[in-house]
Order: sequence, then C-alpha cells, then structure tokens
Amino acid sequence: MWNNAVVSMWNNAVVSMWNHAVVSMWNHAVVSMWNHAVVSMSEEYAVNWRQRS
Repeated sequence: MWNNAVVSMWNNAVVSMWNHAVVSMWNHAVVSMWNHAVVSMSEEYAVNWRQRS
C-alpha cells in the first residue's frame, strides 16, 4: 500500500517533469525557428528593396 503510493507519486513527478521539459524544449525550438525565419525573410526583403530603389 505504502509502496504503491510512493511509486505513483514518484511516477507522477517524473512524468510531469518530463512533460514540462519536452514542452519547453519544443516551445524554445519553435520560437527560435520562427525568429530565424522572420529575420532571414526581413533581411532578404530589405536587400531586395534596396536593390530596387
């Protein structure tokens, strides 16, 4: 009985820690990818704009 409680508490802690780590890693990856895409697009746009004018 006691062991079950401890084990399930431990499992919950590990699972939520893991989920949190995965989610924040994923968010970080998505955000930096997005930032990178936006920055390169803006740079290309600026270069094209300068060449045109």
